[in-house]
Amino acid sequence: MPKTVCVITLALPIETDPRSFRQIERLSRDYAVRVIGFGDPPPSWAAKGIAWHGIDRSRSRLRLAVEMLLLALGRLIPTAYDLYFWRRPRYLQALRLAVACRADAYHASDWAAIPLAVRAAQQTGGTAKVFFDADEHWTTERESSRAWRWFFAPMIHHFLSRYAAGVDASTHVSEPLAERYAAEYGLGGVVVYNAPDYVETPDHPVDPQRIRLIFHGAAIRNRHLEVLIDAIALCQPRFELHFLVVGEAATIDWLKAYAQENAPGRVIFRPPVSIHEVVQAIADCDLELSWSAPTTYTNRYTLPNKLFEAAVAGLGVIVGPGTAHEQLVTRYGYGIAARSFSAADLAATVNALSVEQVTALRSAARRAGQELHADVALEVLSRLYREVLG
Repeated sequence: MPKTVCVITLALPIETDPRSFRQIERLSRDYAVRVIGFGDPPPSWAAKGIAWHGIDRSRSRLRLAVEMLLLALGRLIPTAYDLYFWRRPRYLQALRLAVACRADAYHASDWAAIPLAVRAAQQTGGTAKVFFDADEHWTTERESSRAWRWFFAPMIHHFLSRYAAGVDASTHVSEPLAERYAAEYGLGGVVVYNAPDYVETPDHPVDPQRIRLIFHGAAIRNRHLEVLIDAIALCQPRFELHFLVVGEAATIDWLKAYAQENAPGRVIFRPPVSIHEVVQAIADCDLELSWSAPTTYTNRYTLPNKLFEAAVAGLGVIVGPGTAHEQLVTRYGYGIAARSFSAADLAATVNALSVEQVTALRSAARRAGQELHADVALEVLSRLYREVLG
């Protein structure tokens, strides 16, 4: 009988979380996988033996008010954080489901899953192993927000500090994040890139009169994606900007209005696709803008999906300076960094590119994509599980 792994993923709907999705499918090759989360899992999981346990995330206005009060009180009396966490119906439901799995290992895909995984391991005899996959630096995820810094960051730090000792192994999205987690919580571990499945995509020559730039990912206000629109307005007419974004409708509508006002006719918004179709959807472009204002530590030092999806799709990449993004694309030779995060410097970097340079970056991306895909990245995860579980 294969050993059982219980994956607890609470940060995103499963259909919009490519990292957790791929890890679940990879683990299912060797283990009986049980998943606790929310969203819409694919019907194919049942045939693969992956069991889904959905949680209810609804809450009343009264409960929300009480939770915010406890978060505020926790800054003075840390036990209020424990009242906040262990009285939340969604977390209590997740804990009950996790204990019922009686797993050999609990895989925590976000900070909130760590206390649940550690307690589930304790309540099922204390022999189960706990894995933590840190796809963000959670205390700084939204540190540009005063509310986040005041309410949520101290609470997350409280739980990471309290339950880190119960984690047996951890994985991270980049070297800088692994180093910081090791320094702060003793959670150093191996790096597992956010790499997509490898797919063959058709190559195309670069059209000197129509060089297509694309940003794909989440449209979040603190990423200041309007800078990309300001930059394309300063770019030569041979360049056009495409957005393939998901997120709150209000944010996307605001971006569209900003583009219409500040760069009319220069920006194209593409319809969103599923996480499994991204590589094919961007392959007709030439350059990826892996661009996010360094308003948070996470923005500067994570390695997002788009870097690896661009490589597999054969797109050169333009990044901001002094980031983990720059380190990766420089190491593999398929990207360049602008001098700063300003629209003017981004436009200057783009305008200086010749067709030959764009072609060379695209060729380097295709070579990098032979290595930067899920089969390679997730072998690191599989090896770690084999080492810890035996």
